Amino acid sequence: MTKKKNKKSIKKITLEGLALLVQKEFLGVRKEFTAVRQDIAGLRQEMERRFGEIEQRLIRLESGYESLRIEVREIKYLLQQKASREELNDLDTRLTKVEMRLKKLSV
Repeated sequence: MTKKKNKKSIKKITLEGLALLVQKEFLGVRKEFTAVRQDIAGLRQEMERRFGEIEQRLIRLESGYESLRIEVREIKYLLQQKASREELNDLDTRLTKVEMRLKKLSV
């Protein structure tokens, strides 16, 4: 009697039933792949946004760096001019002293 019960409890699967089962599983896998693709697309958009922000920050940094270079050049030029003015003042003082000595000698 147990053999008869076991045979009755075993379901017979037809080819059509097996095909439906396989189709159902493939549809489930397809839905999962679609969800994964959507997640990847969302991540790609987020990465592109973030890379765009980083690129903009780099552009601003490069621009700031170039502005600093220009300012440093201007400061160097002004310092050179100041040194030249000090030298001129020194020369003027020395010239004035020489002129005064010449005046004393010619009188």
